[in-house]
Amino acid sequence: QLLKPPVEEVTLDEIYRHLTRDMVIPETTANSLAALELETEARFIQPVLTGLRMLERARESNTRVIYISDTYLPASFVRNQLEAHGIWREGDRLYASSEYGLTKRGGTLFRSVLQAEQIQPSQLTHIGNDIHADVKTPRRHKIAATLLPDANATRYEMILQDDAQGTAGLSASLAAASRAAR
Repeated sequence: QLLKPPVEEVTLDEIYRHLTRDMVIPETTANSLAALELETEARFIQPVLTGLRMLERARESNTRVIYISDTYLPASFVRNQLEAHGIWREGDRLYASSEYGLTKRGGTLFRSVLQAEQIQPSQLTHIGNDIHADVKTPRRHKIAATLLPDANATRYEMILQDDAQGTAGLSASLAAASRAAR
């Protein structure tokens, strides 16, 4: 059982409950929007090849795989995506911030995973794409960490994304296409 400090992460359901209440959106509409968000996420998720190679090397050395994700999306959705892409294996573990109300950025999710898995920081190696949540925070907790920014937007893609409103979304689509092509 994970530690339960104050909640640091929201869930998809909480987001849409707030929309229903604060923006006076009918619950059925909010539910449809949440389902559409999950459908859109699922359609555009792509594995990162460098990450897949690192994962395979870890599996070849009989390393236990633990996925630790900062996300408001349900853990079941994350696991389904890992399964859909053939990444999840029997015995893997998943800790999603939305499920536990804890985050990597704050360090509480890492501390709780160490406790739940009954391992020491030196027994965990974390790989992720965010310099703060995936590298600096785990290192502060004596966890080895590697930055894998391959799927992050490039400087040029960020410029395109920033101009999305001025181009009616076309520049954001170009940025997404660029990322997918890489």
